[in-house]
Amino acid sequence: MTLFSTKTNNPPKISPLKQLFEWTNLRWIISLSGKKGQLSKKEKEVDLKKELFKNIKKHPIYKNIIDKFPDAELIDVKNKTEKLEND
Repeated sequence: MTLFSTKTNNPPKISPLKQLFEWTNLRWIISLSGKKGQLSKKEKEVDLKKELFKNIKKHPIYKNIIDKFPDAELIDVKNKTEKLEND
């Protein structure tokens, strides 16, 4: 599991080992790897949202609405489970 990412050149404000110790009160050993890690939860959500937008814009109902209301803009998309969880 990746808890810290080094995607930027900015060093973290607090040492990852110190932060882990403060969170868990356990000592940690961190191994560095040149391999790319998994996408973060936020990155996965952004990718899913982009895919939903792309699929909806291909749908005949969306195209029909845009034909009738050319200035309409799709601003958000939710899948059914996301809607149920947030209602």
